[in-house]
Amino acid sequence: MTHTFTFSAMNVDFSFTLPQHCAPLEPMLKQWLLALEQQWSRFTDDNELAQINRLAIGETLQINPLLYACLQSAHKFYLRTNGLFSPYLRKQMVANGYVTSFPFCHSALRTLPKPETALSFLPQYTVQKYARGEVDLGGFAKGFLIDQLCLMLKNSYHAEYGQIIGGDDMRVWSTTDKEWLVPLLHPIDGTTMTTLRLKNGAIATSSRLQRAWQTNQELVHHILNGQTGLPAQTSIVQATFICNDLATGEVGAKVCFLTDEALLGQSSCYIVQTDGSHQWQKQHAIC
Repeated sequence: MTHTFTFSAMNVDFSFTLPQHCAPLEPMLKQWLLALEQQWSRFTDDNELAQINRLAIGETLQINPLLYACLQSAHKFYLRTNGLFSPYLRKQMVANGYVTSFPFCHSALRTLPKPETALSFLPQYTVQKYARGEVDLGGFAKGFLIDQLCLMLKNSYHAEYGQIIGGDDMRVWSTTDKEWLVPLLHPIDGTTMTTLRLKNGAIATSSRLQRAWQTNQELVHHILNGQTGLPAQTSIVQATFICNDLATGEVGAKVCFLTDEALLGQSSCYIVQTDGSHQWQKQHAIC
C-alpha cells in the first residue's frame, strides 16, 4: 500500500507518494518544508538569507549547515555553467520587476546592475561577502531540498520507493519493480507530448509562459541569463530536463533556454518552441 498527501509550500503544490509505513512522517515533512520556505525566501527581510545579502564586502557569517550546502552547490553550478546559471541575481530579478511573490501581472523596470558573484566559502559553515551580488536561490533551493528529502527517506526511513513532486519538479526512486510513468504535457493545450518511464531520476521543467509579467516596455519572464541579468531571448517556451537529481535538473532546465551545449553531463532535454512544436533536444537513458 502507498500513502499520498499534498500541501502547499514555496508558492507551489507539493505531493508525496510513499510506502504506507512512511505515513507518520507526513507532519514532519510538511513542517520542515514550511520552515525552510520562511528561512530561505528572498521576500523575507529577517531570515538568514537576508542577513547574507546585507553583509558588507569582507564581512563573514556562520550559517546553517544545510543552507551552506545549498549555496555551495549552487555556486559550483555557477562555475560549471560559466555563469549562465547564477544564484547571485537578486538585484537583477528586482530590476526586471520581480519584486514580490507571484501572482502579479504588472511591474516596473528598474536600472539593471551588472551581475556579480557574491560569496566565498570558508570552513565551519562560514560565508564571506566579496562582491556586490546578492543571493536569490529561487527554484534551485526547491530542487536541492527535494533531493535531501529523497536521501533522508531512502536512507533513514527505508522508503523502498517514492515520488516527490514540487511544482514542476519531480524526484522518483525505486528499489523494487515499481516504475513511474510521467506524461509531459504541452504548456499551451495540455495534451500529452510524450510519456517518460523512470525508476530512479529527476524531472525539472521551466517555462517562460509562467512567472511572466508586463512592464511599461514589454512582457518579461523570470528565466534570466546569469551573464547579463536579462531575460533569456529564445524561441523555446518550455524545457524539461531529465537527469539523476533535481539540483542538476533545476539548473539544466534553465540553461536549456540559454545554450544547447551539454554542460551538465548525461541528461535529456525535451523542448517546446514558440510555434507549439516540440521535440527532444538531446536524449540519454536515465534509469
